[in-house]
Amino acid sequence: AYFAADFDTSAIELGDEIFVSATMTEYKGLLELNAPAEYHVLSKGNELPNKEVTLAELLADTENAFLGERVTVTGLKVGIINTGASTNLTDAEGNTIALFKAANMAENVTEGDTITVTAIVSAYNAYQLIVNPGTILTDIVVTEEGNNETVIETVDIATAKAGEAGTYYQVEGVVTAMSADKRTIYIQDATAGIALYLTARPAEAVCALGDKVKAYGAYKLYNGLIELDAIDASNPDFFEILSSGNTVEAQLVDIFTLSVDLDNEYLAEKVRIEGATITAIDDKNTITLDQNGTTITIYKAPALTEEFVVGAIINVTAVVSSYNGYQLL
Repeated sequence: AYFAADFDTSAIELGDEIFVSATMTEYKGLLELNAPAEYHVLSKGNELPNKEVTLAELLADTENAFLGERVTVTGLKVGIINTGASTNLTDAEGNTIALFKAANMAENVTEGDTITVTAIVSAYNAYQLIVNPGTILTDIVVTEEGNNETVIETVDIATAKAGEAGTYYQVEGVVTAMSADKRTIYIQDATAGIALYLTARPAEAVCALGDKVKAYGAYKLYNGLIELDAIDASNPDFFEILSSGNTVEAQLVDIFTLSVDLDNEYLAEKVRIEGATITAIDDKNTITLDQNGTTITIYKAPALTEEFVVGAIINVTAVVSSYNGYQLL
């Protein structure tokens, strides 16, 4: 059940049996009772239900049979620990699942350890595990200590871009653009481009245009934008600047080509459009461009000089982004 932020649930404790009624909704794959107006505690001190499952069984659950249930999974190897976002857990067969924000896990677990974990099966575009913060030190049990030498393969961006939701990838690429809040960074290598989404909004940019960076994050599709998510820019295991002063050449395309790019070939890549006409500019400097009857927007363009007016014909170099449809940054 998802309660409103100002709703008092302080009387609810682990082991309580409660009655709650609300409308069932789905958010990023998670089925939830949304914003109940009230609840009733029917009994207290009940034994917590639990199922022993394998990671393979969880990942094969296309019917959501385990969603929202408490399970125990054994034989999971701990990847790079990211207490502010997600930590990868991998079984002996190579199956991987994210453990979400295990804030106290590092107190008794280190990278490379093999663990047994008891957690709730949740979802955010893919199954993930959530351990109750109050019981995390007993719900995660180390069964074998590791060597703390996890080796992560770096793949080209095209491989990561064609990845699976929730799966972690490590890539390298040159920074071509970043959002106004410096939280979303666009990088490109010789194969493709991709967005990087940081776990926290930095006070200042963590990198500069032209920096070549290495990043490790989880595949996520957000309103049409393919990105690597849950990247802690303060942790060199997740984000590192390799060099500076690099360049990426823009590809010459027309707006129609972008409009029919169903395979995301140009998504997150640097492009140049020539001979487009400005047809609108809103109060946030979002510009609508037309080229032979096909349109695209430049999202929140930087400060415009006086020649940028409706009717002007311009050339533009930008990075292709998406928010339920292509737009330029």
